[in-house]
Amino acid sequence: MTPSTQTKLLSFKDNFKELVNLSLRNKLPNKLIFSGNKGIGKSTFAFHLINYLFSQDEEGSYNLEDNEININNKSYKLVSNNTHPNLLLIDSTDKKFIEVSKIREILNFSSKTSFSNKKKIVLINNVEKMNINASNALLKILEEPSTNLFFILIHNSNKKLISTINSRCIKFNFFITESEKVKIINNLID
Repeated sequence: MTPSTQTKLLSFKDNFKELVNLSLRNKLPNKLIFSGNKGIGKSTFAFHLINYLFSQDEEGSYNLEDNEININNKSYKLVSNNTHPNLLLIDSTDKKFIEVSKIREILNFSSKTSFSNKKKIVLINNVEKMNINASNALLKILEEPSTNLFFILIHNSNKKLISTINSRCIKFNFFITESEKVKIINNLID
């Protein structure tokens, strides 16, 4: 199951509640890094946050009580098909590095008006895989973000991320305890 289609948030519920509360008070930072070991659910967490932000005024909005995405929600369908007009996903899945050309797409994305006056979100998965030119280009963009443009950077903490990117973002460190691992595995098996 890919992170964008994982409808149930199985861990990091306190972190999620904290970000939701910040959003409700219009204090959600516009530059976030989710850092932790690979495969623990950082991307799934990011997609849940994205669905929460996009679906607030829609039918079948995010279920905060159960930390669950409604599969009939319009934004969920658009995000899971990578066709949401307010989301730009950058990943290195098909290449060894994220190249500067992918980061330059952010400039084009940010210059377009927002669909339905909602937040625009740039999600960069595996941010540590950016080459030096891509890192420098991202730094320039992070220094002067557009209004209503949010960045979520997913970072594998086993790899180094340049300190200047770290210093421009609010970092959330994610880790899973042994008891949480058992709980998640049991939940998945059920």
